[in-house]
Amino acid sequence: MQTVLVVDDDGNLRDTIGLMLEKEGFRPVLAADGKTGFEQALALKPALILVDLRMPGLSGVEVCKRVRASGMKTPLIVLSAIGDEMDKVFTT
Repeated sequence: MQTVLVVDDDGNLRDTIGLMLEKEGFRPVLAADGKTGFEQALALKPALILVDLRMPGLSGVEVCKRVRASGMKTPLIVLSAIGDEMDKVFTT
């Protein structure tokens, strides 16, 4: 069973994604903030990381930067409701 790390400060969204992943046969690990998510990424070496961009404290952008700086090649998928054009250009 592959582990998928979900890092999002929205509890409802995080739980819903976790249930959907379980239904599809994955082992979801849920983190409510960027700091915890980054620590879990290092400890668990998940097959995939789903990360929200805008979180208080350690942002999703910073989580992604730290994951890559650590040498991890784990695929990252960004969850975002960002609508500003500059944010879209930055994240692509």
